[in-house]
Amino acid sequence: MAKTVRQQLSDLVAGKKPNLFYKGLNTDTDEHIISNLQYSAAKNVRLNAKDGDLGTLQNLKSTHLAGVAGLKAYKFSHTTAANKLWFSHDGVAAGNPNNATIYNVSFRFKNADSTYHLFNGNVYYNVGTTSDDFGSDYQSQSSAYSNQQMLLHCYEVMKNDIAFTSVMSVSLSPATTVNGSIYLIFTPINQDKDPTLVEISSLYGAGQYSIESHYAVVSISPPVIAQYTWTAEYYAAANPFHLHAVSLTSFSDYIAAIFWHSSSVQLIAKIFVTKEGGISSIEPIIIGDFGIDVNYKAIVVEKIEENENYNRIYWSDGVNPIKTINLNANASFYSNFNSVDSFNLFSNSPLAPPSIISVTDTGSVNCGSWSYCYRLITSDGKFSVVSPITNPLPLLQSSKSGAYEAAIGGTVAENSGKSVFLTISNVELVYSRIQLIGIQYLDNHGGAAFFLLKDEKINGNLVNLTHTGNEITTPITAAEILSKSNTWDIAQDIAIKDNRLLAANLKNTASTLIEDKNTFRVKSWKHSAAAASFDTAPGSGSYTATSELNNPDVYTENLYRLASTDTTKYRFAYAGTGGSEKMQFGASTSGYNESNANGVYVTFKLHPFKLDSTEYWNSIAPNDDASFPQNTNDDGYCIPPFYGPLAKNGDDGYFNNYKNPIFANKYVGYMRDEIYRFGIQLFDKDGNQTFTYPIGDIRFPPIESDYRVIGTTPGDYTPTAGGSAFPLKYILQDSNGDGYILYPEFRVKLSSQVVKNVSGFNIVRAVRNDTDKRVVAAGLLNNTLIHNNSTDNGHFKNRIGIDKQSLFTQVTGTASFGDSEQSSLVTLDSPDAMFGLLNYTSNQSHQIKIVNKLKCRSYLNTQKPTGTTDNFLHLANNTDDVIWMRDNSNNSIFYAAPMASDFTGTSSGNFEDNLEQLSMFSKYHSDGDGDSALTSSSNSSYYIKNIHYGQVVGAGEIVPNSLTNESQDFINSAWVYAGSGDTGHDLNYLKTSSSLINHSSGKTQNGNTTILVAMDASEVFDMDHSNLNIASSDIRVEGNNYSAAKPYAKIINPITADSGQYGGNTITNFENTRWISTGASVHGSALSSTSEMIVPVFGGDTYVNIFSLNKFHKKTYGEPSTFRITQGFMFPVESSLNIDLRDGDFFGKNRPNLNKEDDYSYNNSYSASNNLKSFPAKDSTIDLVTDFKNMIAVSNVKIAGQTQDAFSKFDANEIFEVNANYGAISNLALFRNNIYSIQENGTSILSINTRALINSKDGSAISIQSALGTGSVIERNDYISTKYGSQNRINVASTDLGLFWYDGINNTICEVDVKSPHQVADLSSIKGCSFMLDSIKNKQIYNNPLNVTLPPATTKNMGGIDISYNPRYNELIFSFSYHGNDDLINYKSISYDEALGVFTSERSYSTFVNTHHNGILYSIGAEDSQSIGEININRKNIYSHDTLATSYNNFYMKAGNSPFVEFTNNEEVGSLKVYDKLVVNNNGLSDSRIFTTFVYSTNNDALSSLDLSSTAIDRMGVGKHIIPIHKSSGRFKGNYLKVKMIQSENESSQEFNLFSAISHYRKNII
Repeated sequence: MAKTVRQQLSDLVAGKKPNLFYKGLNTDTDEHIISNLQYSAAKNVRLNAKDGDLGTLQNLKSTHLAGVAGLKAYKFSHTTAANKLWFSHDGVAAGNPNNATIYNVSFRFKNADSTYHLFNGNVYYNVGTTSDDFGSDYQSQSSAYSNQQMLLHCYEVMKNDIAFTSVMSVSLSPATTVNGSIYLIFTPINQDKDPTLVEISSLYGAGQYSIESHYAVVSISPPVIAQYTWTAEYYAAANPFHLHAVSLTSFSDYIAAIFWHSSSVQLIAKIFVTKEGGISSIEPIIIGDFGIDVNYKAIVVEKIEENENYNRIYWSDGVNPIKTINLNANASFYSNFNSVDSFNLFSNSPLAPPSIISVTDTGSVNCGSWSYCYRLITSDGKFSVVSPITNPLPLLQSSKSGAYEAAIGGTVAENSGKSVFLTISNVELVYSRIQLIGIQYLDNHGGAAFFLLKDEKINGNLVNLTHTGNEITTPITAAEILSKSNTWDIAQDIAIKDNRLLAANLKNTASTLIEDKNTFRVKSWKHSAAAASFDTAPGSGSYTATSELNNPDVYTENLYRLASTDTTKYRFAYAGTGGSEKMQFGASTSGYNESNANGVYVTFKLHPFKLDSTEYWNSIAPNDDASFPQNTNDDGYCIPPFYGPLAKNGDDGYFNNYKNPIFANKYVGYMRDEIYRFGIQLFDKDGNQTFTYPIGDIRFPPIESDYRVIGTTPGDYTPTAGGSAFPLKYILQDSNGDGYILYPEFRVKLSSQVVKNVSGFNIVRAVRNDTDKRVVAAGLLNNTLIHNNSTDNGHFKNRIGIDKQSLFTQVTGTASFGDSEQSSLVTLDSPDAMFGLLNYTSNQSHQIKIVNKLKCRSYLNTQKPTGTTDNFLHLANNTDDVIWMRDNSNNSIFYAAPMASDFTGTSSGNFEDNLEQLSMFSKYHSDGDGDSALTSSSNSSYYIKNIHYGQVVGAGEIVPNSLTNESQDFINSAWVYAGSGDTGHDLNYLKTSSSLINHSSGKTQNGNTTILVAMDASEVFDMDHSNLNIASSDIRVEGNNYSAAKPYAKIINPITADSGQYGGNTITNFENTRWISTGASVHGSALSSTSEMIVPVFGGDTYVNIFSLNKFHKKTYGEPSTFRITQGFMFPVESSLNIDLRDGDFFGKNRPNLNKEDDYSYNNSYSASNNLKSFPAKDSTIDLVTDFKNMIAVSNVKIAGQTQDAFSKFDANEIFEVNANYGAISNLALFRNNIYSIQENGTSILSINTRALINSKDGSAISIQSALGTGSVIERNDYISTKYGSQNRINVASTDLGLFWYDGINNTICEVDVKSPHQVADLSSIKGCSFMLDSIKNKQIYNNPLNVTLPPATTKNMGGIDISYNPRYNELIFSFSYHGNDDLINYKSISYDEALGVFTSERSYSTFVNTHHNGILYSIGAEDSQSIGEININRKNIYSHDTLATSYNNFYMKAGNSPFVEFTNNEEVGSLKVYDKLVVNNNGLSDSRIFTTFVYSTNNDALSSLDLSSTAIDRMGVGKHIIPIHKSSGRFKGNYLKVKMIQSENESSQEFNLFSAISHYRKNII
């Protein structure tokens, strides 16, 4: 039966479906289909999930002013007026009686209630100013102190006195003691009272002077009014010391805050709060300059709570280096942190190397070479960089109390019995601990062991340390010391995971200190007119530098032997003082003399030291000593010491040569006539090494070069010729036994700009490998002898052997040797070959070059012991035999002395007598004659010969003539004795008739290990030719066949520009050079921009020693000792060995042994250079990279409570680089024990300390990015999205349930949910709230949420993102501030309920900084409608949310936008309906009229508002509000009804909990 119309209408009003709200906000879904459980817009409301009204929509409580960020304080500053003293009663020192001594300065701090702060019960706090108080800086007269000195003294006393700091904290601001006006801020611990006055009085020798409140009457008669000499400001309750919070971080018991007061004054404090959310007190930790230059700096903070002593925060603003402090430090903990950089995580550490002061016989350090370095630890546990490494220090196994010849080296495993004493000066007071690191060299090729020797407390800027060898040491890795711990200091974000600090999107503050990498390149100069001699200045002409980058003449063979009149070769240094500047060998930078220039001036100097002071007959064997089996018969023979200094007058009370460890540490020199490559390496202000700038290839002078030396006065470049103080040439040893070490002196100029940006510099050099050596080997040159083809010569028949008379040099061209028969073979006794450091084989391009004549030291007959006159003239059996020792022209002069030999075996006949007479030794020194034939370059064909073949030969070794280009084989032995039975023991003689060695029989002596050199065919050294003049006639041995001289020679590799020395000489080759330290450096206050710095540069690779050598030993060890002699000599030599530290048995230390060759035992670590750390140059093909946007660095593991902060140590290999295709890293976020790396276009999980595989939710493969670093902490990263990322620094919130951020590219809020940790959800889209973000789509959102003031048009970096979390309601608030179209700041703030998983509303306020602490949200923020002035005021306040407030909808002291909710009734959406009324249900409200403005619309009818404030057409009941739905023209009609309800009245006082809204309608049946 059909229904009537009445029945149909009845059906329309029955069973209505209400609009509920617990499903949250949905802005995206069309009104036709949106759920009745959601709403489409809202502001300043939330869904209640906390207070028993689950699911109701409620308005917001106001934010509550928890407290004003301000302190009550006294600010004290001194006058800046000239000649005024704040601590003087009349302002000037002259007014004090007789400029009297000042004894005390007293302070009183007065409160508004006329009380005073008490210090141990005393209203005065006294700062002593006597010598006991001031220490070394004390001056007796008061006028000697400046205003700043006295103020700093008061500060130092106060901050370190608990009697003061327990009452009041004192801070120095700005935190600097260098420049500018400084002042003190006194903050009472008890903030109950208002400060009103600082009162000061001074006690002088003549009385007490009160200088209270700027002026006072003094206690003398007549009264004197004080001058205005200081000022004070007082910050009371009405005008506190205002602070702007730029960071809030929750700790267990307080909130840590970083406050900004001014561009030079910031403060870190603890904020203590009540459980209700009010601030109970603010405790300043430190006031200083942290580099926060504006009050809107966006800061990322991480915290770690360790124990009662260490609670630390780490922060980064993305601009300055990461900084950190310990919040639990005591009042004076940071008292010495007086610069911005003091708080850097990576400590500002311009460190000088330690100084090695002494070595004592009181320890157990192992033998070998040791270097030392150190690192410092600040009072809050931050590590400095590792200091520069000292040059190696060799430690002997012998006691320092022993004789010279007994001092020998030892193996690296042997105990030296030594301790090493070191000092470190100019240590900054911010450091409280030091770690001493010892490096033991295991060889000379870079093998080393590293040990942490000490970790000690320090106090003061001078540290003394002793390495005893008894320490409990900790091995450490080379990388920890040698690698730069980090190449960055700025990070965009930081996070903590597994007790490690992670830093991402890194940047270093390093800059190219000097743009031109060739700034320090030196050039050699030539002179157009030159001079008549090197001792005179040119009379005319000018200096010209080569136009080439490298000196084209550096490879010229006789560069420094050319005459002074030569004008073609570039070989001089030129300081730029004029064309008449005296000529000085070296090189210099172009424009060196220009004002404020950077440059280098290099010349050469000799360092004198004592090689030998021992005479021939220094020690004689006693007649009655049974240890000497020879029968002396009153003849006498010599025993050790044969050479060496007798006095211990060098450094550290020991020998003044390379026996002395301190000497060897300081003075390793350079090979003469070699080419070395140098550079200069700068240290930045943090102590980090920067790139090396090349200086160039420097040719060092040879021995036979004119020596002139300039003084040590800056700006004076006038050379003085050698003379009484110095030799005439670059000799090794003079006739007095003084040795000379060749080294370069660098004069360095740095501009004021460079000095401002560096903390020091280091002169570095290239490693001189074997392939780089121009000088391959150096040593003593020996002739050989040809034995004729006669059976009488035994196995020497038709062989070349060594000369049986090895002490002297053959006089070639005489009848004895013959010009045509002289051998082209020579031997070179070179320590490098003999000790195994050089395995020489010639490549036929080498040359043998005689570089100096060594003269034999002589003695007079009267110097011999009594009764030894005749026995030295041993009669030979042929008139051509050699008469051993006597001068050929003067019977009173001798060139050798007998020595006591050591042997094992039997003897017969006259063995002992002959052994005594035939075993001789000679001593050699350099020829220092300035007119030597070797000086002339025109004679070079006489002293330079081409090498056909060469090799190292052992004792008795035979070399076939097929290799040597000779007719005979070579045997490294000598045919020594005549075969006259057991009675003759005569030496073989020279048979002049055949010009060969010949005798009917003989005995063999083996020679020593040596280098055999075969010259080209027909090439010989004509030793007595006037153009060589080695065997000069004035020093002939009796018989005239030998000369008492020996050639000092070098094997030369005649390199050219194309030889590839040091890898080549192009710019690229220089950049690829491996640079090592010379140990020559300048640091700290020694740097100057107004004067050149004179730097002696040692740290080379060449030692000058006396080499003692036993030339002969018997062929077979067990053979009877008949017919055996030995010969020995000692000579100065250059080598890569410190021969003074050789070990074993050898002639010099011991008597020569007949049975065996000298031991060539040597610990190669004694030849180690300071080569462990290299200093690279910048590659010009690669741009300087300072940004590492995709890099993550990982610190060491922190152990709670350790003084050392492991977070300040980042190993260089512990880095990880994410895929750059997804943009820079914006955020690191810890969520559920995973670190998420959020890049601009991708998100990945870092696998840290785990090998577990990560699978995606659906089991599909996940993209894995492999690590580009070599560390082990971050194993990989697994991309969970390559679409969603983050473009802002301050943009992540991590809660228990999710990880949230905003993606500006996709204009969405993203979430990683706890249930799906391997997926990124587009939260805005999923929750239907994308439209809510449309207003910020394509807007530039910066990283400065605190900056909401209008900057200049060119600096539009205002605004940013702040995500706050309110744990009380599980609510996140996403606050955006950005530029609008009108160029003003705009806001957008959105709330999300993570427990319900829904967005809830927009907010009319934004947070700028926030934290939640003990369940309460605290923030600094602004209501959207506030003016800039109101916002700036609010930033001095801290607000709590939802606790103490009793009102509603008032945010940051400003009424918020009226709360509203907008929803849609789309029941029976397919039907056209007429809407009658709306029933709103508010839980528990007796007065349910909450909303007074209603806005309706349908798909048919436009918006229309109903304002109930002036009408009574609605009805109310308990919890119910009935409102008509109509407009002026009648009822609303449509398929759905859209309703907006606004709380437009009483919004600050009336609470609501909106449960539901029911729309009553009738279907439209027409």
